[in-house]
This record gives sequence, C-alpha cells and structure tokens, in this order.
Amino acid sequence: MVKRADGNDEAVFFPFNPNVIQATSGRITGVLSKTTRNSPSSNGTVVYINASPDIQIVLDRVEQVGGKIIAPKTQISAGFIAIIIDSEGNKVGLHAER
Repeated sequence: MVKRADGNDEAVFFPFNPNVIQATSGRITGVLSKTTRNSPSSNGTVVYINASPDIQIVLDRVEQVGGKIIAPKTQISAGFIAIIIDSEGNKVGLHAER
C-alpha cells in the first residue's frame, strides 16, 4: 500500500510484488485507489475485473461482504460477465471464462 504524506490518499497495486517495478514489468496490473477527492459511484464508468477461474465463486461472496448483484452471470462469446455494486457503492463488472 502506498500512502500520501498527508494520509488522505491510499493506493494498492495488484498483483503486488515489491521486487517488480509495475509500470515496466510487462504484466497486466492495476491499482485500487482511495482519495478524498473521489466518491463511490454506481453510475460512472464500469471497469471489468478478472474473476477467473469461475465468476460464480466471486458472485457467491458479493452479498456476504455487503455488495449487491445488479446483473447476474450472463454468457457472452468470451465467457461470462456480471455486474455488482461493491460494499463501498461502486459499480464493478466481472468477467471470467466460466
């Protein structure tokens, strides 16, 4: 986790390996960030997260941790997708091959 000096912003890289420079690693990576300048939203851009190997495993946990499923597991040509509202109020897409 990376924190700004004033303690207001946080960021977590994934997958995280302290021995790898994320930007030049050639790996597919991401960052989750929390800042006082942004608010959770259910009507903004939908970012899809890899829920491999099985989207249902992720969906089975959503409501247990305070989230809500707003579009159930749906088959598409590239596998399956679903859309959830996470426990903080963000709309998040999920994708997996099964």
